[in-house]
Amino acid sequence: GSRAFLLRLKKFKLASHVVIALIRHDQGSIYGKLVKSKFFDPKIIICKKKTPKKLILDKIKYLKIKANIFFENDPLKNSRINSLIKSYNINTGFVFSFPFLLKESFIKKFKYGLINFHPGLLPD
Repeated sequence: GSRAFLLRLKKFKLASHVVIALIRHDQGSIYGKLVKSKFFDPKIIICKKKTPKKLILDKIKYLKIKANIFFENDPLKNSRINSLIKSYNINTGFVFSFPFLLKESFIKKFKYGLINFHPGLLPD
């Protein structure tokens, strides 16, 4: 379960992360456990454009996260996101039910890739 995942995460010694998310109430427990662990430090949170901003800001405040928040459907097109990934030296991304396909060139920005928490099957 989540405890085993956090132990594996510790082995990577991941420092900075990007979170690409459509954060819903049913995913709060997984995300909350990650945030409370010592091994998870989100620097960037990317949500789809039509996500209610108050919902995200309230959740971020509740979880006591200090991160750059973006509402973007295609993060590759946002130069600020890309420069922050580079300046923070972000090596891993976590995807929580993001409803858009991420381009391969965006995925390759992360040394350890993206870890997907999508509740369904992804398209080929």
